[in-house]
Amino acid sequence: RSQTIHFLHASEVAFWPAAKQTLTALLQTVPDLPETVIVLESTANGVGDYFYTLWDKAKKGEIDFIPVFLPWFIHDEYEIPLEPGESLEPYDDEEISLKERFNLSDAKLKWRRQTIKSKCQGDVEQFHQEYPSDDQEAFIVSGRPFFDQKKILEIKTKHQKPPIKRGYLEWSNPNNKLYGGVTFIEDPKGYISIWSEPKPLGCYCIGADVAEGLEKGDYSTCDVLDRDSFEQVAQWHGHIDPDEFGEELVKLAIYYNRCWLGVEVNNHGLTTNKAIVKLKYPRLYIRKTLDEREPDPTDKLGWRTDTQTRPIMLDDYKKAMKDGLIIHSETTISECLTFVRNEKGKPEAQGDCYDDTVMAGAITIQMHKLCPMSRPKVEETIPGASRRDIH
Repeated sequence: RSQTIHFLHASEVAFWPAAKQTLTALLQTVPDLPETVIVLESTANGVGDYFYTLWDKAKKGEIDFIPVFLPWFIHDEYEIPLEPGESLEPYDDEEISLKERFNLSDAKLKWRRQTIKSKCQGDVEQFHQEYPSDDQEAFIVSGRPFFDQKKILEIKTKHQKPPIKRGYLEWSNPNNKLYGGVTFIEDPKGYISIWSEPKPLGCYCIGADVAEGLEKGDYSTCDVLDRDSFEQVAQWHGHIDPDEFGEELVKLAIYYNRCWLGVEVNNHGLTTNKAIVKLKYPRLYIRKTLDEREPDPTDKLGWRTDTQTRPIMLDDYKKAMKDGLIIHSETTISECLTFVRNEKGKPEAQGDCYDDTVMAGAITIQMHKLCPMSRPKVEETIPGASRRDIH
C-alpha cells in the first residue's frame, strides 16, 4: 500500500483467493500519470468471478482497461506443415467453423488434430480448455457449469434479442380488477420485457421466483412461456415488495389470456401467493401434498422448492433447453452461463452472480408440465381485455 508503482503486471488474477480486495488495494499504488501501465493477465477460471467481471466491463467500455485475448493459433509454432499430396478433408463441423471464422490454414488444423490426439487424450473439450479460440470459449469451458454451455451459446446466437417493448401494466378498471382488463404502458425503465404479444387463442403459463424486495438484493422474476411454440415471450424482473409482486403477476397473467400462474411459496413467496388469492385470481397453481395425519392429499398454495423438487426442476429446465426451449432474455442467458456446481456438487450461482431468472425459468417449465392447457374460446380477443368465456 505504501509503494508507488509505475508498471504493474498482475498474473493469473482469476485464481487469486481474494482478487477484488487485493486488486482494490493494489491499484491505488499506481498513480494516474503518463507512462504508467497496469496489466491484469490470466487464464480463464470460469464465468462469474472478479476477473471475468472486469473482462466483461472492459469489453463493454465501462472501465478504462483494454481487453486483449490471445487465441492459440496466433503462435507460429502451433502448426504442422502438410506432406506433399496430404489432405485433411473431410473436415468436421468445428474445423469448418474455425476455417470460416479465423481463416485457419490446414497446417494449423493439422497441429490441432495432433494435439487433441496426443496431448488431450482425444478429448476436444480438454483442447478447448487448454487452447481456446475466443474469450467466450475460454471462460465457458473452465469452471463447472451446470447447463450445457454449447447449448446456451447456441440459444444466445440464435435467439437472444432485445424486447419489442418494455414497460408496465395498469388496471384498465381499478374498481373491477379481475374482469376489467389491463393496459400496457410503454416505459424504457419498466420491469416487463415483451418479445411477443399474446395471440388471440394462445396458451401460456407463468412461473415466478420471489425475492425480499430490497433495492440491492435478489430480484423478483417471472417468465411467460408460450406453450405452443415453447418460447419465452415475456419477463418481469425487478425489485418490489412481495405483496405488490402478487398484483403485478395477476396483471401479467390476465394480459396473457388469463394463463396459469405458479409462484414459489418459499419465504416471501407465501406473501405473494396470498396477495394473488386476495385478488381471487382463479388460475393459481395449487400443489398436492401428503400429510401423515391425513389419508388424502391436501391442497397447498404455490410451488415449493426443496431438496426433492429443486433437482427435478433444474434437470427439467436443462432438458427443456435441449428439447428446443427458446430463450430471448440476455439476463436469463447470462445467469445460465454463471450457474455452476459448487464444491459439494450443488447447482447455484457462481460467486456474486444471480440465479433469479434461472429459478423462475425452471418453475415456468414445471407449470407447463403440471397445469392444464387452458386457452380462450373466443377468437376475436384483445390483449388484456375481459375474458369471461374461457375454458
